[in-house]
Amino acid sequence: MKLLALAAVLAASTATTTLAFSPSSPLQQPLTGQTRSLSLQSSLAALPSLPNPYKNLPWVTERERIRHERSITHDNAALFRELGLPEDATYEEVKAKTDHLIDLAEGDVKKKIRVEVARDKIYAMRLKERVTGVKKPEGDVLRMSKFEDGTLQELSADVSDIIK
Repeated sequence: MKLLALAAVLAASTATTTLAFSPSSPLQQPLTGQTRSLSLQSSLAALPSLPNPYKNLPWVTERERIRHERSITHDNAALFRELGLPEDATYEEVKAKTDHLIDLAEGDVKKKIRVEVARDKIYAMRLKERVTGVKKPEGDVLRMSKFEDGTLQELSADVSDIIK
C-alpha cells in the first residue's frame, strides 16, 4: 500500500516536472541562436570588466599610437579632399577655397554647411597641430607670431609709421 502511494506521488511529481520544462503552448518556441547570443551578450555585459594586462606593453602602446595617427591622417585627408585642396594648403588657401565654394553654393544650404564644417575642422586641426608643436606656423600666422614676439623688425617699423 505504501509502495503504491509512493509510486503515485513519484509519477505525479515527474509529470509536473516534465510539464514545467516543456512549452505551455505550441506558439512558444525554444530560444534560437540569435536570441541565445543576445542573452549571452547581455549577461557578459553585466559582468565586471577586467583591465587588459597587455594594454601597457611597449609594442602594444606603439601600435595603438601608430593606429591613432593613421586614423587622424586619414580623417584630415578626407577633409582636404572634400574641399579640393592639397594637405599642405596654407590658411589663406583654405580660406579662399572655402569662400569660393560657399559662393558657388548660393542656394544650397546643406552644401554651404558641409563646406563650413570642413573648414572649421581643418582650422581646429591646424590649431591643435601648432599648439602641440607638431606643425610650425606658416604664412601670415608666422609673420604675426614674429611680430608679437618682436623678432620681425620691418613689420614693426611699418606699424609704428602708420600709428604716427
